[in-house]
Amino acid sequence: MGGNKGVSFGTSNCILTKCVVNGNVFGVYLAGATSNLVSNNNLNGNGFGVYLDGSSGNRLLNNSASNEKGGGGKASLSDGIYMYNSNNNNVAQCDLSNNDNFGASLYQSKNNVFSHNTISVNVQFGVRLREGSDNNKFSWNTFKANEENGVLIGDSNSNTFYFNNFVNEKSHFYTQENNNINSTKELNYTFNGNPFSSFVGNYYSNYAGTDSDGNGIADSSFARDKYPLVKPIENYGLPQATPTPTATLTSTSSVADENVTSTAAAQRVLTPGFETVPAMLGVLFAAIIAAMLKKRAA
Repeated sequence: MGGNKGVSFGTSNCILTKCVVNGNVFGVYLAGATSNLVSNNNLNGNGFGVYLDGSSGNRLLNNSASNEKGGGGKASLSDGIYMYNSNNNNVAQCDLSNNDNFGASLYQSKNNVFSHNTISVNVQFGVRLREGSDNNKFSWNTFKANEENGVLIGDSNSNTFYFNNFVNEKSHFYTQENNNINSTKELNYTFNGNPFSSFVGNYYSNYAGTDSDGNGIADSSFARDKYPLVKPIENYGLPQATPTPTATLTSTSSVADENVTSTAAAQRVLTPGFETVPAMLGVLFAAIIAAMLKKRAA
């Protein structure tokens, strides 16, 4: 505690879990680290909760990275999670709240997935995407009462947001074009106990839309969101997939073979089959010809 890096590693396939890491410039620092699991940690009160530098394919699950205050120099900002040039990471069920700057900040980081996180009451933005942070996906998160924006997007494209709550936000998105503020394909979900299939957007606490067909999707757009939800995401669910029966192709002969007794099997081996008849006739015919030739020679 109280150092530059609470936990630092640059390797693969490691697990960091159930740790308390407070009072450092960087709570957890990953540099060139891949395929690691950081889960169930208390990372509150650092400069950054988790800092990823060129680290991809990691899972950050069920961590608390809140009340980050910055540390000067490289850590002059303060984020729950900061990603620099880090791709294909999965962030789920984390509390990224009450930070002096951002809940999560991505810089030149692509194809990351954020789901089921709480991102609230951050001094500036809930999430900041900058300088080529493309193709990231955010779903089933709650953005609440962040001071400036729920999401800031700058010079980043093809990011996707759907099934998120935006509650008591002064501004939901500060965004450029070429980002998706709804799903890019129709999804199966349930609403009021009924199954539906539709494009879906996000829920906004300051939007009261009508829903004439009762599918949970408002009849009109809200800002850039073409399919805003009429209730918070807690009212929607994904239906259980129906298991597809797996066809088992069974050979009748193989089943019969498995139930043949050793005696029956022996009998089957010792008893000539139809395929042996031509061979036996051939042997008999050859014997007759040989006998005739022997008699003539005598």
